[in-house]
Amino acid sequence: KAKAKTKAKAKTKVKAKSKSKSKAKAKQRRKEAGGPIEILSGSTIAEVARALKTSAGAVEKALADLGESAASAEEVLSDDLVELLALELGLDIVVKDDPGQRRGGDPAAIDPPRRAVVAVMGHVDHGKTTLLDTLRDSSVAAGEAGGITQHIGAFVVKLSAASGELTFLDTPGHAAFSAMRQRGAKCTDVAVLVCAADDGVMPQTREAAAHIQAANCRYVVAITKCDAPGANPTRVRDELIAAGIPLEQSGGDVQCVDVSALSGQGMEDLEMALFLEAEAMNLRAPRDCDGVGVVLEARKDPSRGPVVTGLLRRGRLEVGACVVAGAQYGRVRRLVGYGGGDVDAIGPSEPFELAGLRGVPLAGDPIQRVGSEDRARRVARAREARATQARLDALAADAGLDAGTPRAFELEHTHAPVGARGKAAVAKMRRKSRLRGGVVDDSLSGDDDDDDLLDALDDDDDDASQNRDLCCIVKADVQGTAEAVRDAVLTLGSPAVGVKVVYVGVGPVTESDVSLAAAIGGPILAFNVREPPAGVALNAKRLGVPLVERKVIYHLLDAVGEMLGDRAPERLVESVAGEAEVRAVFDLSNRRGNKANVVAGCLVNVGALDGSERFRVMRDGSPAHEGLLECESIRRHKLEVTAVGKGTDCGVSLRWGEVEVRVGDVLQCVKMVKKKAAVERVATGGARVRMRSRG
Repeated sequence: KAKAKTKAKAKTKVKAKSKSKSKAKAKQRRKEAGGPIEILSGSTIAEVARALKTSAGAVEKALADLGESAASAEEVLSDDLVELLALELGLDIVVKDDPGQRRGGDPAAIDPPRRAVVAVMGHVDHGKTTLLDTLRDSSVAAGEAGGITQHIGAFVVKLSAASGELTFLDTPGHAAFSAMRQRGAKCTDVAVLVCAADDGVMPQTREAAAHIQAANCRYVVAITKCDAPGANPTRVRDELIAAGIPLEQSGGDVQCVDVSALSGQGMEDLEMALFLEAEAMNLRAPRDCDGVGVVLEARKDPSRGPVVTGLLRRGRLEVGACVVAGAQYGRVRRLVGYGGGDVDAIGPSEPFELAGLRGVPLAGDPIQRVGSEDRARRVARAREARATQARLDALAADAGLDAGTPRAFELEHTHAPVGARGKAAVAKMRRKSRLRGGVVDDSLSGDDDDDDLLDALDDDDDDASQNRDLCCIVKADVQGTAEAVRDAVLTLGSPAVGVKVVYVGVGPVTESDVSLAAAIGGPILAFNVREPPAGVALNAKRLGVPLVERKVIYHLLDAVGEMLGDRAPERLVESVAGEAEVRAVFDLSNRRGNKANVVAGCLVNVGALDGSERFRVMRDGSPAHEGLLECESIRRHKLEVTAVGKGTDCGVSLRWGEVEVRVGDVLQCVKMVKKKAAVERVATGGARVRMRSRG
């Protein structure tokens, strides 16, 4: 038995050593690579080995360790298997689409054509959804909250001017949905940049143009609302050219079409322009391979569970297939096509709605078909582990530690103050030690900004006792909208009052959300979701949890701005309660029985004088001294009083010190009052608390 135990211990030691060696090798590989290694989709084992700068035998051995057999070095590896291989070898690998698919011949002759994906982008309320409604003869815009798009919508439109079909993506135009516009630009072939003829080039117009140009995709400019009062398409064209968009009118290659979605003016010209752009690209995609696409939106449906709205880029996806979407996996239970009905399979450039995943993926995650559920589970867990490690490395970088290295924390580290306030606390303790004559390590006292940090700590001592950050929970109808709301809410934070989003979820408010909000002492921001059950609402009211339910992003941000204003820190400011003119000065220093040496005979002209407040002597409109003077007594008709009002004669005795009061001076009664920090409006909605000005 003893021998068996020693053998088992030896085996565990060998395993631990081999694991540490493999981790060290993986770290060395990552350092040598210097960044993610790009591998084209559909690469063979030999091509992957060349990209990784290793032998095909090493790749085959790594595949064998994963339980995958390889027939030869010319066998094509699927994208999910390449991901698992990257995890096994400790490398960061990015699988990219191969435009030609390298299928052993002319790709254009082999791969069938596919629809072009068109993203409609532009500023909020410039008529994007109304334009799409006219193209597909529907009325989505009328049913949107506030008349603005707050999701990515995917539709297939049959063109009347040209024999063909296009897949359209409708992206939101509000500033809060920047990530959605970027996502729409990345998964599109042709874009439509919408700009209203009665409004011109706006901030989100420029941002959408930047996303389109960054994605390196073709685009057409549509000047909408040409029949609206005050419309001036010529002025808008000049603004677009000035914004750096190369229109054909200025010698560029970007088509520009004047349209009116309501009257139908120019719609056939727009269809033809889009069709020509798509035809020039000669878009093709294979259909006889595993489906690969992108998640546009994701939500949690009460009856169907996690539901994903996506767009397939290539291949085929059918009901019953195993899929991986980001860090989530599952088996396709139901597919809904662009027509709204259930389908058995979908092909390239087809939008779809999928149910069957075990969790809600993030918007923008890749979604792909895999061979088995076991492989899907391994890929999802590998991605989740990679994301967790990235978060830990980011936290380590913020703490000043090396990412990816083991960290041993000592007791002093767990209690050491961090950040600006922590440094200020250290500076304060250091100064106290000097005053007591204690020994201070000079190597720790070399900061030039210790005095500034100490002043900041002294000024904010009252605020330190109360955490003014607004901690909140964000719930939305779909994952992409929830992320956009989170990002928009975080922009309202300031150094005076910050914003922390503790949890982001999809679906209506639940009991667990209310419990978490009660624990953090913050509100639940429910955006565009169904009303919670009566029991949940009553529990939130009982626990004092604010439920902020809104359907329009502007209104939600305004509500958050009001809450931030209520949390604004108060500061003491001077307020002049009264002023009195000095009519005479009496020197009573030689008289017995008088507490005061100098008494100023005054007439109160403004407000009132209060003996419990402090005073300032003003001479010729400027202070005659620094600081404020305390009041010793106020007398009226030989009686000592606490206060005197306007139009009253009185004698005022202050602790003059070095101040020599004169006839004609003005005594100001200064009262210290608490005043909240100023709140400034934000152009995109909401408000933030201004930082207190120093000095």
